[in-house]
Amino acid sequence: MRFAPPLTLLLFLAPVLCGLAAVVLPAFGYFPALGLRDLSLAPLAAFLEVPHLLDSVLFTLSCGLGATLLSCLVVFALFSSFGERGVMRFFRRCLAPLLSVPHAAIALGMGFLFAPSGWFLRAFSPWLTGFEEPPLWLTNPDPYGILYVLALVVKEVPFLFLMTLSAENAANAPRALFVAQGLGYARRAAFCHSVLPMLYRRLRLPIYAVLAFSLTNLEVALTLGPSRPGLFAERLLALANAPDLAQQPTAAAAALFQVLLVAGAIVLWRGGEKMIETCWRAGLQAKKTTGFVMGDTRGGTRGGIRGGISRCNDTLKNMLAGGGGLLVCLLGLLAIALLPLWSFAKTWRFPSALPDTWTLALWSNKFERILAPLWLSLTLALAAAACALLLCMLCLEQESRQKTRRIDKNPNSQTNSQTKAQAKAMVALYLPLLLPQTSFLFGIQILLFSLSLQASWLILVWSHMLFVLPYVFLSLSGSWRSLDRRFALTAESLGCSPARRLVRVTLPLLLKPLLTAFALGVSVSIALYAPSVLIGAGRYATLTSEAVALSSGGDRRIVGAFALLQAALPCFFFMAALLVPRVVWRKRAFMRGLYG
Repeated sequence: MRFAPPLTLLLFLAPVLCGLAAVVLPAFGYFPALGLRDLSLAPLAAFLEVPHLLDSVLFTLSCGLGATLLSCLVVFALFSSFGERGVMRFFRRCLAPLLSVPHAAIALGMGFLFAPSGWFLRAFSPWLTGFEEPPLWLTNPDPYGILYVLALVVKEVPFLFLMTLSAENAANAPRALFVAQGLGYARRAAFCHSVLPMLYRRLRLPIYAVLAFSLTNLEVALTLGPSRPGLFAERLLALANAPDLAQQPTAAAAALFQVLLVAGAIVLWRGGEKMIETCWRAGLQAKKTTGFVMGDTRGGTRGGIRGGISRCNDTLKNMLAGGGGLLVCLLGLLAIALLPLWSFAKTWRFPSALPDTWTLALWSNKFERILAPLWLSLTLALAAAACALLLCMLCLEQESRQKTRRIDKNPNSQTNSQTKAQAKAMVALYLPLLLPQTSFLFGIQILLFSLSLQASWLILVWSHMLFVLPYVFLSLSGSWRSLDRRFALTAESLGCSPARRLVRVTLPLLLKPLLTAFALGVSVSIALYAPSVLIGAGRYATLTSEAVALSSGGDRRIVGAFALLQAALPCFFFMAALLVPRVVWRKRAFMRGLYG
């Protein structure tokens, strides 16, 4: 058990660091596999000569920063406006399913929605628009990147929403909000002054991960991204997959630049945080000196006009916040709903809102073509999620045993060292999420090429586990650490060994969190595109890689079939995570209380 944490770090961080190192050396001309053994700046010079490079970088930065900013604004507006009201329960039910749907499925569904012959125009044609034929509009790919940003927002808002829920519970935000409102602040002002600073400190790493993903995403960029100027991740993938091996040093220089691009974007975001904080403090100080009470919307003796205006403004702000969240839910759910329609449609002519005729011929005729990617995606997801869950369980159990020994030796010991260790572990876990996927995966590809290792199923599982393990650990760690210690003490008093206590007490109590973490790992693995393309070297076709490759074709039915399976598999595992504990513990009243 004591070797579990170092083994996990070895399997987890070592490949990431080695991948980065394998990118740096070829970027400066050292590539022994190609006979390049002298350091030089030729790859960097060749990279800087890539046409329209500056346009691509600026466009990527604007899209990534814009998508991250919009996602944060939508989430913070929802929490500041509604709190624990029934509206928030509605958004929880609507946004939670979107978290399990892969990015590529959302992007394909969004393409079906906003295409010139998409569902939105079909729904309003010809009775409102007058279109009898699809208009000659260029919406997919969108030259301005609006659809690309919108798809990222639809997918990232559920992630930030659930992370904010977790941070709100950990920071005891309802109590701080109650105290601030007791001092005379309105709800929105109380949230901004007392709750948001606490939440943002806990959300900084997830927001940075969202920013890095928005800057380096491949599957959404290939599906909805513009072709001129192309997003930087697309151009890097084109260089990495170039048939001429002499282009590999140039691709390594591009991968190194992508790391610097993400780091610069994070620094820029951090600078914006500091600037907003400085302006906020200056505004608070100015209002304190003038005796102004922020958030006073009651009107009081100052007149009914001011109170009426304040109430009107609050209603308008609530409508804007709810409208933003509702738009995200509506677009995401519509994008998912269109996938089965296309896969079962025989003929669907414009401007019909629904298919004219339905058929199962696609599934019967293309079943053999779909079966191989389906089986590969399923086996990869199950293996990667199982390995990640096992490593996380061992690490968390070792952490709890060390904590128990520390408390037994000194019951009054402080937990500052443990808190610092957990913070370092969180930073290490977020490292693959903060670094560009394409960059260090390209470095791992170079490393495998230098070691004469060919792509195999085991190597592909290992590459998937690099991205699955952080999400599994983040999902499971909270429940494991908050488990009541008295259960373990009771088991020890009855003579249970540590191993038996783990199997007979801890794991049954944590059955639902374990299954949920496993389902999340399966969902993350199925959604991965870059590892399957770069590490698999094009020899292994998964559901995601096939769906993205077919998205540029003309047959929407086969694209809808692949995207439907992409979305259906994670939903199946999440449903199993909800239902299995209820069935297993149906005769145990205490466990029914936990999982009912």
